[in-house]
Amino acid sequence: MAYVKIENGKVVQKQPNEAEGFIQAPDSVMCGMLYDGETFKLPEVTVSPMDEWQKSLAQYDEWIPRPIEDLIDAYATIGLNSFTLKKYQEKKALRAEKPEG
Repeated sequence: MAYVKIENGKVVQKQPNEAEGFIQAPDSVMCGMLYDGETFKLPEVTVSPMDEWQKSLAQYDEWIPRPIEDLIDAYATIGLNSFTLKKYQEKKALRAEKPEG
């Protein structure tokens, strides 16, 4: 067992020894977890539209890294194989959908 300190419904400190202001908790409890008086749970994670967009864009870097994208922008798409051209066009379309913020 561990001992944790709760402030505003959130675990802010964890230690192995009992102390004033700490309550007993399972060893699996971590700082940052929420406590409603009975159970400990992880906070809900929300992903912003910008984070989602950046993650999607980064997936295209495997095929079309940014320096290559810049070269294609500068010298046109003539001579690109169909796969590379398709990935380039998809990445440019995704780049145009950049969310606010």
